[in-house]
Amino acid sequence: MITRKLGAALAAGCTAVIKPPPETPFSALALAELATRAGIPDGVINVVPTFKNVIEVGKEMCENKIVKK
Repeated sequence: MITRKLGAALAAGCTAVIKPPPETPFSALALAELATRAGIPDGVINVVPTFKNVIEVGKEMCENKIVKK
């Protein structure tokens, strides 16, 4: 699921922040590592893994006024 959305964002020239589910963060982390190895600059793909405060982190990412969507 992440790759479809991320691919579209990158193709449009956007950066991305990914918050994977707490049960399966490793696929998103591996994807970010592969992107780095492929030459994607740092800061283009950002991963926010969280095991605690999952709801609060998601809410902050969606509702904070300084986060551009």
